[in-house]
Amino acid sequence: MITQTLAILIDAYRELNARKLFWIVLILSGLVVLAFLAVGINPHGVTVFGMRVGRSFDTFDMDRAEIYKGLFYTLGVNIWLTWIAAALALISTAGIFPDLLSGGSIDLYLAKPIGRVRLFLTKYVAGLAFVVLQVSIFCAASFLVLGIRGGTWQPGVFWAVPIVVCFFSYVYCVCVLLGVLTRSTIAAVLLTILFWCIIWGVHVVENATLESNFKAEIVAARLDRQIANQQLQLTKLQTPGSSKDQDEKRASYQSKIDALRQKRQDATEGFDWHRPAFMTMTLLPKTTETVELMRRKLSSATEMDSADDQAEQRAAAEDEPRPLFFGMTTDDVAVTAMTDKALRARSVSWVVGTSLAFEAVIVALAAWIFCRRDY
Repeated sequence: MITQTLAILIDAYRELNARKLFWIVLILSGLVVLAFLAVGINPHGVTVFGMRVGRSFDTFDMDRAEIYKGLFYTLGVNIWLTWIAAALALISTAGIFPDLLSGGSIDLYLAKPIGRVRLFLTKYVAGLAFVVLQVSIFCAASFLVLGIRGGTWQPGVFWAVPIVVCFFSYVYCVCVLLGVLTRSTIAAVLLTILFWCIIWGVHVVENATLESNFKAEIVAARLDRQIANQQLQLTKLQTPGSSKDQDEKRASYQSKIDALRQKRQDATEGFDWHRPAFMTMTLLPKTTETVELMRRKLSSATEMDSADDQAEQRAAAEDEPRPLFFGMTTDDVAVTAMTDKALRARSVSWVVGTSLAFEAVIVALAAWIFCRRDY
């Protein structure tokens, strides 16, 4: 049994290895690592291949290790591994099952004493092994660059292997199901990309509704403070005896309080659209949130929480939102900080566990169809 399984894995590896896209992805990964290696930081500024390009970042403004870790996460993980390389890997592995079912290859496999479930799972694992190999090589090279150029040896970069493989598997399982159903590589790839876009769209909507809730909280807190101030002024006028002037002032303060209360009610009333968006996200795989786990591994949670708390406190202390830059205000910065903090607070079991549960259902359905179909 083990010998047969290994033989199928080796055969699948040779098939993927024979495709030029495997080597193209590997070469491109090397170029991304070379980009890390080319960037240098010294007291005089940033250099590329030893040539100074400016003083945007230097060792006086930011720690060198933090700069290289930021490059690894932003360029290496967030852009290359989870978008470009993942798309190329999907295209490369999407043909595993359609080619197996439509090319007559399955007749040869089924002629041997091997169960269909084991054949299906072995082929499925072979597709994931493509990503494991690519990401492992990339992380090993990045680890050396971070140590040599950044002066920081970060074993945490190898967390990118399970994180990116999990991220890819959420999309790959759908591609496998569509490949089994349609027996077409092109259809499987296109429909999977559509599904990927839907997941991203749900993520954007959920984030937008969460930001809307936090913005309403900031506005409500500011209005509560203004109402309390007006009530304090009104209380000071509640003295024995009265005059026409005092009555007019009390009426003015009361009018302002009523207006502020109405404003607060308008800001907080309405349907909470975040709840259905969050429930939808819970049922679907969480690609962006899974990749975000890599940032947690590379950065200090205490430092990130402290920075977010400061932004929130600055917004809470102001009577009106203060403009900052590019059209953003202190409220916008605080909302972003609160949202970022809330997303980091979500447990790994929710992010990965519910996503793997979705994958298990899809893989089980694809395996059932694969086993029930006549060939």
